[in-house]
Amino acid sequence: MMSPSQFQSQPAPAYSGRAMLLLLWFVMTLSVGCDQSTSKTNMAKLNGIAGAIKLAGPSPTIVAQLQAYLENYPQDDRAWAILGNCQTDLGDIGAAANAFDTALKINPNLVEAITGQGILLRQQGRHEESLAMYQRALEIDPDYAQAYSSMVAIAIIRKDYAKAVQYGEQSYRLNSTDPVIAANLSVAYHYLGDVPNRDKFKNIAADLNYRSMDSLQQIFTGEVANGQ
Repeated sequence: MMSPSQFQSQPAPAYSGRAMLLLLWFVMTLSVGCDQSTSKTNMAKLNGIAGAIKLAGPSPTIVAQLQAYLENYPQDDRAWAILGNCQTDLGDIGAAANAFDTALKINPNLVEAITGQGILLRQQGRHEESLAMYQRALEIDPDYAQAYSSMVAIAIIRKDYAKAVQYGEQSYRLNSTDPVIAANLSVAYHYLGDVPNRDKFKNIAADLNYRSMDSLQQIFTGEVANGQ
């Protein structure tokens, strides 16, 4: 388990901005199931917050709602993971690290929080550690599509575009309804130089209501370069 101080020890490099935010948003894919930490009663409340995030994205208001929820349900590991992802998207890295760490103290095998930690590590340029977190998530759940999709960014940073497509295709096979997964696969095909497949998955992402089509287009037009 990573401590929050380990995430705060290094500044984030330039590519941790909107250019690579394709990888940050997977809160909408969290499975808010009825398990040991999420009862039927609070599941409905958490689903309501997650639905608002899916429609409009993270915001300080959503973060406040999640924090209020967690005051009442502090053992809800998935709620902590959702909070961590919102805080990551809003750039509050220290708070996000703390949220993921809290989730993993409750449930050390929560793949959403493990993958979230991997994203924070990638933002700091700690690519090997980031990849190890994604691989750890897949050891726990080999069908966790978001971990494969997050690995696309590492492969692109390393300029291994064939591997990026491989990860993206595996992710899409596991989950073809997540707009972020389609968008990440589109980016992988862009760097591979496969324009037909790039546009195919760009259109799929748009049809799935992907919220950052402008950022996607900036990558394709060269306004945002690889690794920035």
